[in-house]
Amino acid sequence: MASGTILACSTIVYNDLYIGFMKREKDDKSVWINRVIALIIGIVIMLFAFLIKDVLNALDIAYAYLSGCVFVPVFAAFVLKRFSYKAGLISLASSSIVLTGMFFVYGISSNYPIIFGIIVGWYLI
Repeated sequence: MASGTILACSTIVYNDLYIGFMKREKDDKSVWINRVIALIIGIVIMLFAFLIKDVLNALDIAYAYLSGCVFVPVFAAFVLKRFSYKAGLISLASSSIVLTGMFFVYGISSNYPIIFGIIVGWYLI
């Protein structure tokens, strides 16, 4: 399960961020770059696994990011007629920063970080 998720995440990072912002076309090094991105993501995931020792807390954090950060840009892309991917990325990045900060203020199991993340996401769309 984790290996498929890491590969999907590295493919998205490569196709959407690396090619979209750094380069404009694929080249011969694309397989190696994708592998390096997968390695970095895997290391970050292992660090989080060592820091978060409880499965329920990890699920709380994951679902908080999913509902507080990802929901707003995806919903806006379906509902709004004029929506740009840059607005979605800005909304996603800023709401994840706010959500992370609110975790330290209110705790992991609180609903307030999710609410603040949604508000910031909608404000920046």
